[in-house]
Amino acid sequence: MECLPSELRRPVRKGKDKENRMLHDIISLLKSVDLDILPDFVARDLEKLPPFTFDYLDVSKFLKDMAVIQAAIKTL
Repeated sequence: MECLPSELRRPVRKGKDKENRMLHDIISLLKSVDLDILPDFVARDLEKLPPFTFDYLDVSKFLKDMAVIQAAIKTL
């Protein structure tokens, strides 16, 4: 199954500055394509993922969301 039409596929890059041009191609593709047509990548074995700890959590965002939820509950 093809995810992208052939005109949107990345061209073959050679020569100097290849990595930068490839990165630019990928970014422009993600900006121009509907993300619903791109495949979703998921982990098959969750035990192989690194552990999720509070170091990875944005606590300020979490506290802000909690305050919004508490305010919504109070208005009910």
